[in-house]
Amino acid sequence: MIKEMLKKGFEVEQEEQAKEEAKKVGNLRGGSCGAYFNGMTVGTCPRVTLLRKLGFQKGIDQTTDMIFEAGRANEEYLFRLFKKSPDVLFVANDYPMIDNDTFDATWSGRTDFYVRRKDGTEFVVESKCMVSQWPLFKLVKEDKPKLIAVLQLANYMNSLKMTEGYVIYSHYFIAEKGFKEKRVRYTPKIYEWKVDISGDTITYISESGVVTDTHIKLEHLKDYYDLIEQAEADKLLPDPPAWQAFQSYDGCGYCDFSKQCEEYDSGAIDYNEFMKEIELECK
Repeated sequence: MIKEMLKKGFEVEQEEQAKEEAKKVGNLRGGSCGAYFNGMTVGTCPRVTLLRKLGFQKGIDQTTDMIFEAGRANEEYLFRLFKKSPDVLFVANDYPMIDNDTFDATWSGRTDFYVRRKDGTEFVVESKCMVSQWPLFKLVKEDKPKLIAVLQLANYMNSLKMTEGYVIYSHYFIAEKGFKEKRVRYTPKIYEWKVDISGDTITYISESGVVTDTHIKLEHLKDYYDLIEQAEADKLLPDPPAWQAFQSYDGCGYCDFSKQCEEYDSGAIDYNEFMKEIELECK
């Protein structure tokens, strides 16, 4: 009985969120960003970004929503601590933005945290929450955040004319890896990287002081949005990202629209037929 009651509540919530999403149709999103350079894209798949702009986005099931809820709870926790910190004068969570000045294209988004210290300095934060041990193990081993998180933050920093920003990852579970004397125990923790957009390329610095150069320029973020706008005008889908060049998995394997993309890339369907199939998939 309880599960059925909660399921109905979830369905109502999804309807409410769909109405809010409908208001954003026609705008590119700050959260769906990437970079375009040397004839390839990295970050969010440009096809997904285009579809989201056009209002095509498949709904999620309750299991996925519960995973997302962990991220929302994480933000509430961090927001509470920011507010109580004696160093902080002001903090905003989900700070809304509509940018039509930085790039030629208009995009909207929300930075997770906009913080002003009591000394007047300001910074923004992109927050991620891990709910599985596997991304945790990878994060600790490589000491690197996901590139998309860095690009997303750089996008917000550039729009807000901010010189200071941080990507942080949190996890609230206990995980263990290895056997016997080599066994390692991971307890709840927050990891952070400082992102710098003041140089020629976007870089980030780990807590241990290691600097990583993404080799991506701010202009490449603009070129990515320009690519989406041009694809819409030409009615041609942009190429998928260079997954293997920048991450260890093929993002297409996790996409709801991989079947339609395969048909388009093989020449079985054209742009208009692709969009019709996507519309049916999203219903």
